[in-house]
Amino acid sequence: MAYFDINIFGTTHTQHDLNLFTFNLHILQVESDIVPTNFDMFIEFYAFPFNFGGGVGSVLTARYIDPALFNSTPQLTNRFSVGKPQVIHLTALTPSTVIDLYDCNSGQYPNPNSCTFNQTNTFFPLPTPCPNPEDIRLFSGTFSVPINGGLDGDWTDMINSSSGNKSFTPNVGSTFSLPLNITIIADGCRYLNKKSSANIYTDYYDNYQTDPQPYGNVDCLNNPKFYEIGYKDKIRVT
Repeated sequence: MAYFDINIFGTTHTQHDLNLFTFNLHILQVESDIVPTNFDMFIEFYAFPFNFGGGVGSVLTARYIDPALFNSTPQLTNRFSVGKPQVIHLTALTPSTVIDLYDCNSGQYPNPNSCTFNQTNTFFPLPTPCPNPEDIRLFSGTFSVPINGGLDGDWTDMINSSSGNKSFTPNVGSTFSLPLNITIIADGCRYLNKKSSANIYTDYYDNYQTDPQPYGNVDCLNNPKFYEIGYKDKIRVT
């Protein structure tokens, strides 16, 4: 049976709206041991596309058919409690080009004195033009969840890694965990992973000494091999 590795993770936003927890979800690439002639991937999770305006659905609204009510399409004012996830549908795998991490202003790294010759030499000569136009993404989108003393449980099943639940106290951890359901249809076969989750990073720059390390910082001390953000964030679907 074939497998697919989905490179997926998230990054949080600074909280400017006290009513919303906002994050970007990124899908960098899909790797597989086969080259399918057709490919459809569906990723389900509980959040809502981000809106400006002090609340979810303030501009963009969503409705769903309630089979218990005749000719009724209630507004979707929550997601998790009614079992209506957000769905991302992708129809292609990322090309095999490596997603490189480098600094267009060469040599000016956060810890230049700790860089060895071999490390700095990795990035010379730099691609032209800079940044590299082949530094591509399959998907990157902004989503939000209402805050109600923590993450609103009617909207999401996301968990704060520090508290182990939806609370922001006693503190917010280095990641949140966003449960995912992933379905892939390729060459007439169905592949499933219904118990996976994506790391939503609150900080991917400073002083990570233990796993999971999100990498992403051009820093010889904390990221000596210059791994790109999301380097280890892969979910296998079989």
